[in-house]
Amino acid sequence: MKVFIESNVLTWQKKGGVSRYVVELLKGLKSKVNISNITLFSRNIFYKKHKRGFIIPLRSRLAIRVNKFLIKRAIIKGEFDVLHIPSLEDYFIDVIRKDTVVVITIHDLISEHYPKEFGLDIKSRVANLLQRADRIIAISNQTKTDLFTIYDVPEDKIDVIYHGCSFTEEDVLKNNEPNQFGDYILYVGYRSGYKNFENFCKALPKVLKSFQDLKVVVVGGRKFAAYEKDIIKKASLAKNIIHLENVSEDKLITLYKHAKTFVFPSKYEGFGLPILEAFICGTPVVCSNIGPFSEVGGVAPLYFDPEKVSDISDAILAVMQSSKLQSEMVQRGYIQLNKFSWEQTINSTLKCYNIARQAASAKVF
Repeated sequence: MKVFIESNVLTWQKKGGVSRYVVELLKGLKSKVNISNITLFSRNIFYKKHKRGFIIPLRSRLAIRVNKFLIKRAIIKGEFDVLHIPSLEDYFIDVIRKDTVVVITIHDLISEHYPKEFGLDIKSRVANLLQRADRIIAISNQTKTDLFTIYDVPEDKIDVIYHGCSFTEEDVLKNNEPNQFGDYILYVGYRSGYKNFENFCKALPKVLKSFQDLKVVVVGGRKFAAYEKDIIKKASLAKNIIHLENVSEDKLITLYKHAKTFVFPSKYEGFGLPILEAFICGTPVVCSNIGPFSEVGGVAPLYFDPEKVSDISDAILAVMQSSKLQSEMVQRGYIQLNKFSWEQTINSTLKCYNIARQAASAKVF
């Protein structure tokens, strides 16, 4: 089977969950099918580690345009059995041949729940992709439910295929970097509206009353915007917050390993890879009680209502105040982690490809 993965995300995304997913597909499928992609330009940190060959380390509008042109040309030729579209890109939709078997991955439909934070063309883009797909991969049951309720996609056309954890036990064991920050709780990722960073900050003063020297290490995202600085100031957190914009994977593992707890306060997500990363690093997880987090976390995390500031505070305090609870949560995390692996993702994706080919063969053009 020849599979072509549309991989423009590797040009415009330096790091992030979708690009990691694409790289894991390329790595895992290469021994099972004839897998190919076109990514001439990339500064993506995951692809850089995987790719053997010539890549131009450029991330610009011109690079994106050139990559799109090359990918469209390959799609027009159609020299593959399956076209896998792993992100919400549709610049090529008008050149896909009628007989092309198309599988798309929908990571989330956050844009439907928080439209003000996303471009106005997202809805039409999703609709275009869904209409053309022979098979759809959703990365959680929450995403599947959204596809069914918002876009009326038949449930039997959707495969729920979870992600795995890209950190390995070997990565964690060989990481012996010392703790630089003393006692701290960890926040990882972007901080836009649905990420609920504001409520997270509002919850911290109550925690700091009991743990005055506690630091809050915030990883990722750009420098704090003016409104974020205002939130931090109002919560009297300036002396406690440490922001690290860009960290390596080794550094991130170090930060997970030494954290008292990892806090994930989002109001909506498609999956929750950082939960698995925390599990493998032996870090207790405190997170929102949203559907995808429950799917990923099982009984391992301590959950809170992301809309209630006091609920977030109480959950963090419960973990901070009990070494016994911390130990129990870590052990439950290790057990839960066994349910997720990229190997399972790859095998399930292969099954999806075959079902898509069968569905396409039954179509009348």
